Amino acid sequence: MNDTKQQVEDNEKRCRQAISGPENHAIFEPKPVSCLQHTLQGFSLCTRYSIALARQMRAVAFRLIYNTFLGILMGGICFEVGLGGQTARENAGYIFFSVIFLFIGAMVSSARRTNRYMCIYQRERFNRWYSSFSFYLAKMLAELPVEIIMSVPFASITYFMAGNPANLVYFTHIALCVVTACMGHVFGVLVVAVSQ
Repeated sequence: MNDTKQQVEDNEKRCRQAISGPENHAIFEPKPVSCLQHTLQGFSLCTRYSIALARQMRAVAFRLIYNTFLGILMGGICFEVGLGGQTARENAGYIFFSVIFLFIGAMVSSARRTNRYMCIYQRERFNRWYSSFSFYLAKMLAELPVEIIMSVPFASITYFMAGNPANLVYFTHIALCVVTACMGHVFGVLVVAVSQ
């Protein structure tokens, strides 16, 4: 009886030392991850999310149809606003609303997709299967082609329906729309990461 009481006290003492002792903090610190491990983790996660996106083709196709429809609708609203690129005020309004639509659309869709994976991510991160950096980078790289595919038709339709000229400015506008969609995607993932 006395031995079990002594064992319990010893166990409690060891637990208190493991929690508060400065010499034992090295046990609980995460181990450093090499660049090769980040690369391998990122590659496997990117493959996994690409496969998951390929399984959701119906949602991707619906979003593409939605963006195309809204591109035609917004092109109708801004029809011949550009007049060959001569009116800066109307063009600025057209570009502003295009950018806002692409940003919010990318943000909401990425937040919805990321929110589905958060419980899995938290479980796997707790088990130290991969780092947070690898998870978010792989998610961004896997969804980058989707963001490009979604923003190019919308930007092209609205650009030409607004009556803007087909020159180098067109490619600048497409690049601006793609970068804005990618920023919206990053912001959506960031909102989900902060809210969890």
